[in-house]
Amino acid sequence: HPYLWAGESASTAELEVESVSEEVVTCRCRNSAEIPQECEMMSVNFSKGAKNVINACDEGNLKRFAVPNNVDFVSCGAIRSAETLRMLKQLLKQWGLPKTRVIAHVDNLHALRDLKDVVTESEVVLLARGELGAVIEPEKMFAIQKTVLRTCERIGRPC
Repeated sequence: HPYLWAGESASTAELEVESVSEEVVTCRCRNSAEIPQECEMMSVNFSKGAKNVINACDEGNLKRFAVPNNVDFVSCGAIRSAETLRMLKQLLKQWGLPKTRVIAHVDNLHALRDLKDVVTESEVVLLARGELGAVIEPEKMFAIQKTVLRTCERIGRPC
């Protein structure tokens, strides 16, 4: 089911799509989440709960470029969980690239929620402040940056 993230309290609303037109998607909330009126931005995930973002297109691109060029690093954004990184590493190993390192982009709320495991599974972390700025209030960005940097330092990953 699609999820909606909005507001100061970071309410999570489970939405069911009832109708779609050219300009409007009408949904019914399936839980008791409340979205504050002062909410200025929202992030909608239509992934139906999928945790992995490596699809057939990604695999094809990696096979066409990474494998023949024996790349040193693969950069992975839009991470929903550390499982995505584990899956990517497994694929790289299967394709004969066991030494290829993974750069994890911390660029969304899902990566922040699974931060410790995302940092642990990566070799390098890229803190995408611009992307995060779309879903995090500006006054909270400094604290988020400190959290990511301290997590990287504690686990021993460059950021």
